[in-house]
Amino acid sequence: GRLSDRWGRRGNIVVACLLNSLALLAAPHTGRLGHLFVVLAACSLAQSFFWPAIEADISDHSTPAELPRRLGRFNVAWSLGIMAGSLGAGWLGQYVGFEFVFRMAAVVALLALLAYAFRVFVPELGSAAAGGADATEEWAKRLPDLRMMALVANFAAVGLASSLRIHMPTVTGGARSALGGTFIALFFLAQFGTFVVMSRWHGWRYRAGAQYTGLGLASGGAVICGLSGGGLLFAPACVLAGVGAGICSSLSLYYNVSVSENAGRGGGIHESVLAAGSAVMPFLG
Repeated sequence: GRLSDRWGRRGNIVVACLLNSLALLAAPHTGRLGHLFVVLAACSLAQSFFWPAIEADISDHSTPAELPRRLGRFNVAWSLGIMAGSLGAGWLGQYVGFEFVFRMAAVVALLALLAYAFRVFVPELGSAAAGGADATEEWAKRLPDLRMMALVANFAAVGLASSLRIHMPTVTGGARSALGGTFIALFFLAQFGTFVVMSRWHGWRYRAGAQYTGLGLASGGAVICGLSGGGLLFAPACVLAGVGAGICSSLSLYYNVSVSENAGRGGGIHESVLAAGSAVMPFLG
């Protein structure tokens, strides 16, 4: 995030897409578990360059009134991509082979690189133009508190959702990748629907109750997962977790990109907290 603030967004995004594509091509050829960890680390490094830069780029090209809608569309786009990818990879991996899946994903990453590298940019508005949104003076004073609450809720909700996905092999019997991919797609379908609603209706801004609602729904999904023991009850658990994670992630992204003086740094903080929740919560069980 800091690098994108200093050197611009395009370089970060192009490097990220290229590194991600190379890592995906190498993934099927890892002969040892340690080699696979190296590939996964490269993918994570690529994503850490990509997400803050693209989020800051959206802020750079948005007026305060446009920012919630454009961030909502961004969330809709990537959640739709992950949903389709999870469903497609699960079925293709089971019936065609995972080497083909990784190669196809690498091609998609290269197409994203080309699309962005040759993009025609409009003059940047600058992060300061998008900062602060159109909050009233009263709510502007509370934005730092709302931002911190959103980060905490994002950490917990996304962490709970990641913990739920960790149990996927147990629920699906381990080898049934098609069923596992379907459950993951169901999670992202619910998250996708949440992003669509939040991109069209902006009444959630500056309301602390929205964060409590999102965290409560994600917690409900985790509870159902724990009580279900697998089976069909895992489906509503995925839906609740997807809606809860979608709400908390949207709030955290909006407050950090719009409030921060440097949008890249704000996006980096949002993604760092999200990644920490995804790693720590499953580790705690």
